[in-house]
Amino acid sequence: MRTYRWVFLAALIAFSLANFPILGRAATYCRFAAQAILVPATIVMTVRLRTSVPRSVLAAMYIFATWAFVTSFWSENTELTVLKWAVVMTLWMAVFVGGFLVGRIDRNPFHLLGFILVPVVLSSVVSLGRGDGYSGGFFRGYSGNSNTLGAVIAFTFPWLVFELRSCWRILARRTAFLMMSLAAMVIIVESRSRASLAALVIISCSSLQALNLGRKAVAIYVFLALLLGVYVVKPGVLLQTFYGDIVLKRSESAMNSRAGQMKTSYEKAKEGGVLGAGFGVSIGASQYWHLENFSNYSREKGNSVLAVVEETGLIGGVLYILLLGTAFGYIRTYGRNAQGEHLFVYLLSLGFFAGALFNSMFEAWILSSGPDTVVFWAVVGMSCGALNQYVERRNVEFASAQASTGALGARAALVSR
Repeated sequence: MRTYRWVFLAALIAFSLANFPILGRAATYCRFAAQAILVPATIVMTVRLRTSVPRSVLAAMYIFATWAFVTSFWSENTELTVLKWAVVMTLWMAVFVGGFLVGRIDRNPFHLLGFILVPVVLSSVVSLGRGDGYSGGFFRGYSGNSNTLGAVIAFTFPWLVFELRSCWRILARRTAFLMMSLAAMVIIVESRSRASLAALVIISCSSLQALNLGRKAVAIYVFLALLLGVYVVKPGVLLQTFYGDIVLKRSESAMNSRAGQMKTSYEKAKEGGVLGAGFGVSIGASQYWHLENFSNYSREKGNSVLAVVEETGLIGGVLYILLLGTAFGYIRTYGRNAQGEHLFVYLLSLGFFAGALFNSMFEAWILSSGPDTVVFWAVVGMSCGALNQYVERRNVEFASAQASTGALGARAALVSR
């Protein structure tokens, strides 16, 4: 399992490198090599461990995958649809099952995300310190664009939230993780990535529900103190930064930067209709796609719902909602009656799920094989694995207590805990 854990981590890093074009073509294409290793490794490890993986989620994923393949019969570009289907569907299943397996063994089920978040935050801090990494007034660091940078930080933030809670009583570690959290928030604010900032807030607020009132009060007081300090020093900063720069993004309307993109995506989604235009297809552009000019001739769709309908139709939209609902249902089922750390992971998982899906309403990554999708399904898998492990451990403890003290005594002992 230790070897597989490193294979899984290498795959996550390989896909994350695609967010940083400054690294060249190797950063773009190394993910295919990583996938070629990850898929068979996941199959072997699942069989070897004989772990009961979430069959309901995999079944829903298989149903959607079947429909996605069927759309190749009328696709605008059959070659594109079949190739993307083969890459995307095997990848989704591999990272979900892989996340499930590693989520069961680590104290922090999101531990591997730290290997992505820490380098991104530190390199961005360096870029900020040097005063570079800006494009059009929006900070993007060494990534491809500001929204990409924001998504990387938001999607890997669960690791930092878990570590911060775990080390709260240790001053040195608490200070280090608080500084890391502050740096991550500053970077997202500088990137002006509204969807990522909203996802970060959703994740943080959801996890706060598991903290006691004292910690909530401390968090609220610190936040209010920071706002008060900024207001005293520069009264106009709050309105200018948070409304003018972030909400409006220095334009006349909050949707000004997305309006044209959303309108086009809406029109193409209507053309997709009930059956869709073909998995992976951008209507009107994909007919020019060929394998030799891989990744060209596509359109940024801006909204995952519209992208799903355009590519797989209303039928595909319903099947994908079924997939997401099944994954949510699994998390909900294994999070019932949670207490302590189990409750914290459950609330953090729900927050990530909601935050990531909110982000997908403004970034059309949900049907891709890109870094955002890989991290999303990996974290969902980690959440399912951790919650499943907590329940199994509780059942074992109950069975052990029942064997030694009897059913009534075991039940009373567990309730008292």
